[in-house]
Amino acid sequence: MTFNLKSESTTQLTHAFDHETSRRRPHNNGRSMPLSLRFESLDSRELLAADVLYIADGGTDSVQSFDASTGEYLGEFVAPAAAGLHGPGGMIFNRDSLLVVNQNVNTPFNGEVLRYDSATGAAQIPFVSQDSAGAPFAPRGVVIRDNVIYVADFEGTTHPNISKFDAATGAYIGELVPTGFDAEFRPRGLVFGPDGGLFVTVFSEGLFESADPPGYVLRFDIKTGASRVVAWNDGNGVPGEGEVSNLHNPEGITFSPNGSIYVTSNFGSQTTENTHIIVIDPATGHQLNEIELDPRTLPENPTIVVAQAFVFGPSDKLFIPLTTVSLNDGVKLGGLWTYDPATDELATFIAPSLFAPVLQFPEYLTFQQTNPATLAYQPWHNFHDSLDVDRSSAIVPRDVLLVINELNHRTVSTTSGKLQRSRGTSEFYFDVSGDGFVTPIDALLVINYLNRPADAALVATARPQSSSTATATETLGAVDVRFAAAIDGYFSTDSRIARRETANFTTIYKTRQVSQAYEL
Repeated sequence: MTFNLKSESTTQLTHAFDHETSRRRPHNNGRSMPLSLRFESLDSRELLAADVLYIADGGTDSVQSFDASTGEYLGEFVAPAAAGLHGPGGMIFNRDSLLVVNQNVNTPFNGEVLRYDSATGAAQIPFVSQDSAGAPFAPRGVVIRDNVIYVADFEGTTHPNISKFDAATGAYIGELVPTGFDAEFRPRGLVFGPDGGLFVTVFSEGLFESADPPGYVLRFDIKTGASRVVAWNDGNGVPGEGEVSNLHNPEGITFSPNGSIYVTSNFGSQTTENTHIIVIDPATGHQLNEIELDPRTLPENPTIVVAQAFVFGPSDKLFIPLTTVSLNDGVKLGGLWTYDPATDELATFIAPSLFAPVLQFPEYLTFQQTNPATLAYQPWHNFHDSLDVDRSSAIVPRDVLLVINELNHRTVSTTSGKLQRSRGTSEFYFDVSGDGFVTPIDALLVINYLNRPADAALVATARPQSSSTATATETLGAVDVRFAAAIDGYFSTDSRIARRETANFTTIYKTRQVSQAYEL
């Protein structure tokens, strides 16, 4: 078995806001109504949809969906070969769309970045078509940050590279290639780290089945284009100082909640094949742990397992799609395991099935709540629209009040504001800023949008991008500091709102009338 050229194994769109339609405030006979704020009973919370796990299946050229909590099969989300899907790779949600890298395996055509409706899975116009300028030939991993889409192209039309596309238009805007890197550069997995750098897995396609296949983790500074090696195995069979000797053919890469790098490591030789997850210290490049994934099988039916990509999900568990391949007949069975770093335990989440296989060759996966830049699981942040706390498709004062209720009652957050690692189906998307906490800044960001000036440039500063990793302070822009002072005054010690706090909110909303008293 080889993972060679386009073999079987192998945006964020910035929408302009239409202030006359989807973000219109309620009107009364053509006149704008004053903002009316009131606290809703905690018992009135609506039931929100549970999170869903999406898995790209290279065996059926489809995207399958599962309940993120139970693993229950929910059906095909993207039908086989929809919009020409042939060899799905990296996947990320980008507001209204699911972006899926399409490799066009075993064809002479360029790869693509296809787009599907985030609610229905229906095919949309491709984000990057095979005929687009700069279309990647053999794409794998994909991430979005600051309105740029990064795609790892391990073959390239002229040379392997990380292709960059404008997230609003899909236009090709350049590439990243390493500087001072002597080994063969064939990028596979991508992820943005906590330090803002772009981390990339690299291995040499032609050496996949060697006795000691090489592997590298590189870090790019996206501002300067400079790169450096974070972890390495040069594949010469001789362990060197600082070398991660079991780093072989890495593909999947992600960061754990505690900041460690997790990388898949696959042996190539069928007689020694073994699949691991290597845990690496990003500061030193040293190996911290090694997790074996290869099950022991009977000699009369030897099998190997291959792990491509993975992400952390609910309860801080690592979700790992695995393909078991029979060396006798080539039959492939797909499943998914979870790994709990707290207990060092592996568990079956989606069991392989010989008689009614749901998955054949799972490779990449994502949750609805996966950050498209860092691939971190953020259950409390609405990636579709960060300001829409109740996900009602409208930004209204109720979104502010839901945050305020949580700040006063702390039902799912600590006194410091840190949110639980999993979100119940009856809870809302309180983490407007995307920092993992619910604080007054989350209410302030929505308030600032509701008070947005007519000037479009200022509107942009008032509204954070869902997939941006900027801090909440950075996204505030020109917000009046009096807003923050008023919010801080509101969140005082008493759970009831006195006249002083009402006056503060009148100041916050400036000329808009607060027509009802506040009662918790």
